[in-house]
Amino acid sequence: MSGSSATALTPLACDLLSRARVVWIGTSRPDGRPHLVPAWFVWDGTEVVVLSRPGAAKVSLVRRDGRVMLGLMDGDLFDGELIEGEGRVVEAATDDLRERIADKYGDAIGRHGFTPSSFMSTFATAIRIRPNRALDWGRREQAQRGARLALAPV
Repeated sequence: MSGSSATALTPLACDLLSRARVVWIGTSRPDGRPHLVPAWFVWDGTEVVVLSRPGAAKVSLVRRDGRVMLGLMDGDLFDGELIEGEGRVVEAATDDLRERIADKYGDAIGRHGFTPSSFMSTFATAIRIRPNRALDWGRREQAQRGARLALAPV
């Protein structure tokens, strides 16, 4: 792909990456079975960055095969995006990343029984995912629904 990955994303994908609180990360297990988990994340305009427990399945699966699928939804609407990307594991999260996660999820970190410090030491491994294609799932589904309704007998 040429240019920045943000140019490969739809406006909805960029919007959801900027404001969503949860992203679903899909990877493949060695036997081909899918692995799908929700995660907190930050979007820096180029990459989706997730903090994870070092021994989590998603960490080893991204190390084995960096191809991932991200899923984002807008509340309870079927307005969402599926994004293909390439992930890599970074052993240590930067201070900037830790600060951005704490700013975005500070309220929820405490509700899950962590202090900011204990959260950061527990979820010490970073996964950086560079999107390379948005599938525009939400808009395509809306268009298909509209076409079905237009063709339906009255």
